[in-house]
Amino acid sequence: MTERGVLLWIHGGGWRARAHEDGAALASLGLRVVPAGYRFSHQARWPAQLDDVRAAARAARAGDLPLLVGGDSAGGMLALQVALRGVDRPGDVAGALAYWAPVDPLDPEQRRHRPPGDDPWTDLLGHPPAAGDPATTDATVATHLGSGVPVLLVQARRRAGAGRPGGRAGRPAARRRPPDAPLAHPRRPRARPGPARPARRHRRVPGQRPAGGPGRLGSTGMPDLAAIVIHCRDPYLLAPFWSAVSGLPVVEADRAKLADRSLAPSEAVLLRDPHGRRPDLWISPAAELPAPGRIHLDLVGDAEERAAVLEAGATVVRELPRWTVLADPEGNEFCLLPPNEAHAGH
Repeated sequence: MTERGVLLWIHGGGWRARAHEDGAALASLGLRVVPAGYRFSHQARWPAQLDDVRAAARAARAGDLPLLVGGDSAGGMLALQVALRGVDRPGDVAGALAYWAPVDPLDPEQRRHRPPGDDPWTDLLGHPPAAGDPATTDATVATHLGSGVPVLLVQARRRAGAGRPGGRAGRPAARRRPPDAPLAHPRRPRARPGPARPARRHRRVPGQRPAGGPGRLGSTGMPDLAAIVIHCRDPYLLAPFWSAVSGLPVVEADRAKLADRSLAPSEAVLLRDPHGRRPDLWISPAAELPAPGRIHLDLVGDAEERAAVLEAGATVVRELPRWTVLADPEGNEFCLLPPNEAHAGH
């Protein structure tokens, strides 16, 4: 395939880590995709990240091929900064492609989507964003408009009629089964009896996921996968392990409790994707681990989606005040939470 241009791909990760998306799929468009790295916010403050990406862009140039920049999330913001401001001068970038890019440090909406104290902008700048602050102004994408460089900006959109961020209102009144979904459902067997789940300390976690989080792009009419709960004996041991293995950071409030070993008895530890694209992971201590497994799934679904799960072969094991325990066709238990309990944790 004839190369039509060079695409410098800037990874996301909240300026804190490296996300998995690498832009490789765009190579099918005739683009030479070149990855760019940059220092994370715990290593250097803004605008060091912009300096690093500009250096990567200089190295990625290839003769007469046009240079484009692209990225997702934090990488999308850096792509916009480079495109609008230029590598060496305004206008020396042919175009930009930015997915889900944060563009305004002072946007109150993005703060409502995150737990208190968890603000990547603060980590990036070294202080909370503030009106009139030079670093805040410089990091705001709109400050640098006017170069004339074409930009494709892809953002998640809240569904019409949603009552709150992450809300589930506003879906089409009628859902159609995707063409590749199976039409036949297995016969529902009787659920196997099993021991009750251990009691856990319940708490609501502030902050909601952005609209269009895990599983919400092109809904199939089935519930979202909201959380994975891992039962354990020692959360001080397992929470850091699963955080490292999964790449999901421990939320700030729980990091402090892990550091000073101040978790209450049966209090679970929350690992959460900063971008809201993956399910939460709860590390939940239990005096007696449930059989047969130590992991169960939490799904989030309204009444219509609950009916779809039951139609697919699930059975009700027991009704609890805030959610329902179901079993799959082999008797493995999982929980179905209503939308208003999606972020409560259990």
